[in-house]
Amino acid sequence: MKKFIITALCICTALFTFANPAATDKKKHNTATASILNAVVTTTGTNVIITAVSETPGAVAVTLTDDAGNELYQGKLVKGNLTQHAVFNLEQLEEGTYSIVLSNGKSKLEKKVTVNTNTIRQLSVE
Repeated sequence: MKKFIITALCICTALFTFANPAATDKKKHNTATASILNAVVTTTGTNVIITAVSETPGAVAVTLTDDAGNELYQGKLVKGNLTQHAVFNLEQLEEGTYSIVLSNGKSKLEKKVTVNTNTIRQLSVE
């Protein structure tokens, strides 16, 4: 009878241990998610407005480059309570396509801005 009870306890322990998700390493796999960087880039007149939400606590780095790859600006977005933002006045830039690259250290986001100066300076974001 003693062997029967010990065997039953061993089987129950084994069943409950394997059925328990806390006892497995599945929880570790779920916590290893990629950091997300969400951003909206809009234009108003000759201004480009960037609003970003990042899961990392640090500031989001922003870089503005031209078609030739020349870096025109490098800095950090202004950190608010929930979002980070910046406003760029591109009135003095020549006609062409420019890249705005946002990075939070883990994720990178690139947006193209086209400056068209036919008669009215016009911006578009792709």
